[in-house]
Amino acid sequence: MQSWTISPLHPNACQVLDAQGLHVGNLKLIQGLWKFKAIGYDTDGQIIPGGGPLTDRHNAVLAQLDGAALAAVLAPADPADASPPDAPPPFDLHYLVFELSLAAEGVSTLEAMASTPAAQHAAVMAETQHVLDWAWHHFAHGHGPADEGHDWDHDLQVSAEAGGWQVVTLTLTASPRFVDEFLARFGAPPG
Repeated sequence: MQSWTISPLHPNACQVLDAQGLHVGNLKLIQGLWKFKAIGYDTDGQIIPGGGPLTDRHNAVLAQLDGAALAAVLAPADPADASPPDAPPPFDLHYLVFELSLAAEGVSTLEAMASTPAAQHAAVMAETQHVLDWAWHHFAHGHGPADEGHDWDHDLQVSAEAGGWQVVTLTLTASPRFVDEFLARFGAPPG
């Protein structure tokens, strides 16, 4: 069973660290209940609220602040039931169209760019978050540089252009296994 460390920040908040000491979330005391807030990090080290390997447990509630209650919420109670929780629901992509570049070294790149008016930016970001949630769910412990043996890594760029247009670029570097599962879920790129 996964072990967790609860590190107090102040009376109403604590950090949650995994067995390797990585910050995977926070616990916040809200209206008398402790809520787990998942945390992820992008390639620049910026926090992704609700992201990371425990994104599917974001907003889980603990009745009391202790290790056993945290373990019950964050990890399967029965090691035989250690399969990941249900995947994010199906979600069609309408803005992000990925292009696949295969590399001889076994590391491939999936890249999508969407340029939209500001009114559609939230929809693009929802699609981006869905893709990242899927990746975190299916390859929770495989995030990191693909050329160092990890299954996937990502780079997310968001910029504003003249006329109120928003540009979102999501680049995934991936192992062959990740690419196969990605294409099975989201379909082959056009071409």
